[in-house]
Amino acid sequence: MYCAEVKGANGEEVLRFYEYERIRGVYYQMDFWLEGNRLMSAVRIENPNEEVVPMYWWSNMATPEYPGGRVAVAASRASARYPARKPQQERLENMLSARAPCL
Repeated sequence: MYCAEVKGANGEEVLRFYEYERIRGVYYQMDFWLEGNRLMSAVRIENPNEEVVPMYWWSNMATPEYPGGRVAVAASRASARYPARKPQQERLENMLSARAPCL
């Protein structure tokens, strides 16, 4: 797993963890930043394959459970298909780049 400091969409400092998962052939990243006294996170899995890759992803495992509690997640989409494969190096460079979107 790799780690980098990048700038978020609003100029905030973001700590990014990212990796290429060789068994399934997918890329994933996890971004973490502070908004006031809150730790925010965003995760992304990118499947460059032609076929669907079964995946289980967790993002709330450190969220405490309590009566009436809930986890709200803003998302513009749940999944996406990409028409062409990019070389692995270019994908990793894009993930590391400050231009890469912080979801």
